[in-house]
Amino acid sequence: MLSDIENGKKDTGKFHLAGVIPIAGQKLDFKFPWHDCMMPVANDFLAIENAIVQCSYAGCETIWIVAHREMQPILRERIGDWIYDRSSLDQARFSSRAQEVLREIPIYYVPIHPKDRDRRDCLAWSVIYGSLRAFHISKVIVTGKQIGRASCRER
Repeated sequence: MLSDIENGKKDTGKFHLAGVIPIAGQKLDFKFPWHDCMMPVANDFLAIENAIVQCSYAGCETIWIVAHREMQPILRERIGDWIYDRSSLDQARFSSRAQEVLREIPIYYVPIHPKDRDRRDCLAWSVIYGSLRAFHISKVIVTGKQIGRASCRER
């Protein structure tokens, strides 16, 4: 399927690019009172915001942030639930119907499972877990069916 996309035979019904941003994981040794994702990289621009903008530039259709439950309200307050697609912002500047051209990219917040909290606490596991949750939830949204409890059961 990836070779078809590279050759230009893109069927958007089969391919969905989801950006997974891991926040839950090992803390770095910056010794600041805030979380590492809240590190400023420019004036009024945080590291987490930079990661979200990079996902938008890459063409992600959804963005999934994997974070601990207590971090999610802070992130949601700062980031929100969606952003505009960067390519649609460029098109909207030259369009007379800017609101019709603008495309929103939804941001979903995924909490780490409580059993994994202190046992599998690394960025790699956050990426795997976020990808798995994005796959299961997207499958439910696309098919319109609920996944059976046995296939979606938490560990």
